[in-house]
Amino acid sequence: MPIEEMPACDYYAMVARPEELPEVGIWPMHLRAALPEIAIPLREPGHNVKLNLRELFGQIYDAAGYLDYIYRALPDPPLSDPDMDWARQLLPA
Repeated sequence: MPIEEMPACDYYAMVARPEELPEVGIWPMHLRAALPEIAIPLREPGHNVKLNLRELFGQIYDAAGYLDYIYRALPDPPLSDPDMDWARQLLPA
């Protein structure tokens, strides 16, 4: 989906109401920052619920057992050298 003037970041969350397409809500995210809460539209126009991405990804990580295998290989796609150095500092020896 081509969107002009996107802010520079590592990832984006994009959410849209069907009746407002092609307009979307965009949440730029950086690898080193906590995941945000984003607004998820309900059927009733103008009503949203907040979705805490950090909490959701934590639950998925735990339920899927990612701890057992996610750190056995280098990230794909690869991280930049500064981000790889930062990530290594987070991992136990």
